[in-house]
Amino acid sequence: MLMIVLAFVSQPAARAQTGLGLSPSIPDETRGSISTPMPQAAGDDEPADPESDPRFYPAPPLVTTPEWQGWYFSLLARRLAECPRGRSRSVYFAADGSDVTGDGTMQNPYLTIARADAQLDSAHTQDVALLFKRGDVFRSQTGITVDRPNVTIADWGDPSLPKPLLTPFESYDAAGWGYIFGTRASGRRETEPVKWVRDTDDPDRHFIRASTPQKVLDCPGTWHWNEDSQTLYVHPIPEADGTVPDLRLGHRIIERVTETESGVLVSADNVRLENLRLHGWGMNGGPRPSQKHGIDLSVRNSQRAVAVNCESYYGSSHAMVHVASGASGGIATFVDCKAGLTTYNTGTETIFNTYAQGGQNQVIFHRCSATHGTLPSENFAHATERRGRAFYAHTGGSDTPSDLVIVHDAHIPAGPRSCSNFAVIADAPPADTLADVRAFVVNERFEGGQGTGIGGQFLVPRMARVNGAYLDIRPPHYASNLITAPADGWAINCAIEIDLVDVTTALFAITNGRDDWAFRGRLWHCSIHVRSKSYQEFRLDYDTPHRSEGMSLVNTVLVNLGSGAARAFVGAPMPESTSLFAAGFDPASLPPMTEIAPDELPAPMAQPADPSELRFGAQPIPELAPLRFDLAGADEPRSTVGPIQAKLAASLDIDGNNRLDIEDLHDWHRQPIDLNGDRVVDDLDRRRLERALRWGESLGWR
Repeated sequence: MLMIVLAFVSQPAARAQTGLGLSPSIPDETRGSISTPMPQAAGDDEPADPESDPRFYPAPPLVTTPEWQGWYFSLLARRLAECPRGRSRSVYFAADGSDVTGDGTMQNPYLTIARADAQLDSAHTQDVALLFKRGDVFRSQTGITVDRPNVTIADWGDPSLPKPLLTPFESYDAAGWGYIFGTRASGRRETEPVKWVRDTDDPDRHFIRASTPQKVLDCPGTWHWNEDSQTLYVHPIPEADGTVPDLRLGHRIIERVTETESGVLVSADNVRLENLRLHGWGMNGGPRPSQKHGIDLSVRNSQRAVAVNCESYYGSSHAMVHVASGASGGIATFVDCKAGLTTYNTGTETIFNTYAQGGQNQVIFHRCSATHGTLPSENFAHATERRGRAFYAHTGGSDTPSDLVIVHDAHIPAGPRSCSNFAVIADAPPADTLADVRAFVVNERFEGGQGTGIGGQFLVPRMARVNGAYLDIRPPHYASNLITAPADGWAINCAIEIDLVDVTTALFAITNGRDDWAFRGRLWHCSIHVRSKSYQEFRLDYDTPHRSEGMSLVNTVLVNLGSGAARAFVGAPMPESTSLFAAGFDPASLPPMTEIAPDELPAPMAQPADPSELRFGAQPIPELAPLRFDLAGADEPRSTVGPIQAKLAASLDIDGNNRLDIEDLHDWHRQPIDLNGDRVVDDLDRRRLERALRWGESLGWR
């Protein structure tokens, strides 16, 4: 088998990339109160003025009302307007430019990232836009530090070309490669440690880090850096026909990255990043990776920064962040951003992250996607276990909470290299009632798969998780619970699917059984579907007396699809459990079937008055959002807070015998009628009836 070893490095030439980046479109929503645009933020050393400080904002309406969505989009639009793309002066950069003869105009651009960084140290330090040409690659071992206010870093040129790529990855020339473990092996030395290698900037195609040269020899698509011999071993990914490309002949270009600093580090007010790709910044492969990142909006106090339609791949413990280390505050906004591929960090890798040591930060992640999790290596079973938390917010502790954190329309896709966990907002402000909540995860879509959900914190204290779809959660074999910390947050109108097909333990519970952790979560209008094996038991909680006395279950459906035992909850009866319907569960584990109106719930669990829309008119819930759960299995989305309708949908009882069975489907085929109210008789009507007959099956399981 042909293998190769690294010898020397040559200066790389810029190579065109592929892909297309488009600017975002923010809905023009004006519902809900919002103040006029704030004036320029105070400096770091100036006292906060409640009349002008952007940290002060109108309190959000209840998240279960249409007004919340209007309030949110108004706040988002204001943040983008406060950090505009356009500036009074623009400086241009291109791969065919020159730092020597260029003057920074579009006709005569500059060349390098170093020149862009130096531009911010010149006499014209404010109100400037640094624009990199689309389709070009800009390689450098040092990034850009934005420590002056009123700066934009963005793109220019043909919008059909890919976004400009800023990267420290460098390519090796073909002359330095040799065979491994062969008669002609020469084992050339390398002068610098290697943190990762790749053969394309496509984030969906990446190598696996191996622990020894022998494992590289045995497995295509792997690499190993030997510190003792200062040698890099690479086994290229085979071609489509199975042949291994010969790097000595230039059949494949390998790129490597060493330990690097941040790509774009922002520490000033009124800064905007837009339409940028950053690969390979902050790379570190040690057990304690550096806190350097591809995009770091390191604003603090009242400083504001936004990142729009940006990408960050190949990083350390995080990929795209807001970090105010040793400080408080910071108003950071991420819109339509994508990120992933961090190095292994003992299980604490996070793709999108916000951290303020002193709290008071206000951060929004809007329509962002954690496309990939942790880079694959032998540190974990990457073939069967996904790693990496998609979105995480935290501070120095609960005594220094954030002011506001919103994760809206987040997407965590399926796949063996994706994240294992959903969005989590820790250290949120105190919230005794839903009206007090300032930590929101809204419209999140988590597409699960093998190795997902382990170590998750689905119900985090003081946080509201609304309109989420958490599909096909399949924990690894050693898992025993879904929630690993005290849980007293809200999950409202969420669909949760848990498949125990890979789990080998006999008992699996939503939350664990530590004696000092009471499960006080509020599950309102949710669907929990579980599939257990014959020897397993699924529980909402462990069997400890009084464990669940603080739980609130309202209009929640619990369905067991497997052959094992399942119990809705154990321990003392829950006085606040209302309108709970369970199918396939041990009846002895269920509370009395009572229906209590939302405004009759005891404080502090009282909900908004009925009706109160959960499906916002401004932005519909995705197709696989939670359904309206009733005994007939009607499939329209839930739109109001209210009791489960425990009655047969008369429109589906085709033969009029007050039962829903296969005879109704036979009658419909003999004489089709409109069942979904769209005034058209078609296959959608048949599917509606079939879904009602199969009620209890998964919303989106394979």
